[in-house]
Amino acid sequence: MHVFPAKLLLFGEYTVLLSAEALAVPYHRFSGRWTFLSSRQKRSSPLELFADYLADMALPLDVEKFAGDVVAGLVFDSDIKPGYGMGSSGALCAAVWARYGAGEHPLTALREIFVEMESFFHGKSSGIDPLISYYDRPVLQDATGPRLLSPMPLPEALHVYDSGRPRRTAEGVAWFRRQLEDKTFRDAVERELIPANRAAIAAFVKGDREAMETAMAAISRWQWTYFRPLIPESLHEAWRNGLDTGRFFKLCGAGGGGYFLYWEAY
Repeated sequence: MHVFPAKLLLFGEYTVLLSAEALAVPYHRFSGRWTFLSSRQKRSSPLELFADYLADMALPLDVEKFAGDVVAGLVFDSDIKPGYGMGSSGALCAAVWARYGAGEHPLTALREIFVEMESFFHGKSSGIDPLISYYDRPVLQDATGPRLLSPMPLPEALHVYDSGRPRRTAEGVAWFRRQLEDKTFRDAVERELIPANRAAIAAFVKGDREAMETAMAAISRWQWTYFRPLIPESLHEAWRNGLDTGRFFKLCGAGGGGYFLYWEAY
């Protein structure tokens, strides 16, 4: 049975809005897959609304078959938490395309298809999350567009932290765009955060643990200084103490809630 993994945005959150590099990878701890409910289990499904939405889109999808299967009891069985920045809607879009999509499409064209599909959930989508789940490979995004990378394991020192509360991406993005109006903040992003993200991505791709730890420390300190409103108060003490003890936290997407990343130096 085909499984569609969650995703982790490792580096480049927010700076990707300035056409800087961002790297996201599949995260197999959480995933989703298709299954059919028995006649006794059948219930009204939110997938019916999604099918109705897709029916109005000019996409190469067999929406009629999808809608019929939903009525027959098809559900997307997923343990990817919505609102946690793990790509729950991206995994669903990837699963719909894998089952009902038609034709072969290059990466950029498929991304545009996913943009249209995932906009049902977010109003505006980059189309990157579904690509990661569909191909089950890391995606590097930069000013030229998305690029698939070879599969690579997460370093043992890199961990995921559950803040225990969901977050809203739109709120974080709106906050970030307002901050960019301040020259000091924008200069700090361009001169410090973007180079640190770039160094972290290069270190991850090369498997250079020492360089990645250095970059993680720089990002953690920068985000503690400039992104404090996006860090839940429940995480403040651990974040602040980690800067002195080698446990470097960073955002994993929009911040404000959901999952965060941390690097445990050893």
